[in-house]
Amino acid sequence: MIYTDDCSEARDRKGDMFGVRRVGESLLRYAPEGAGAVADVDAFALGEEQADDLTVLVIEYRGDL
Repeated sequence: MIYTDDCSEARDRKGDMFGVRRVGESLLRYAPEGAGAVADVDAFALGEEQADDLTVLVIEYRGDL
C-alpha cells in the first residue's frame, strides 16, 4: 500500500494532524481494500478543508497467473 502525504498531514478542527501512526493502523485495518483508510482520515478531519489530495494505492500480488 502506498499513500500520499496529505493522509498523514490531514488536520482536524484543533489543528492536530492525523499522523503516520494512525495512517498505518487504518491501512492495516482495511487491508487489502485500502479505501476505508481515506474514510478514517475524512472522519478525523470532520469536514475541515484539506490542503492536498488523499490517495491510497493498493497493489496485491497473487503469484503466477
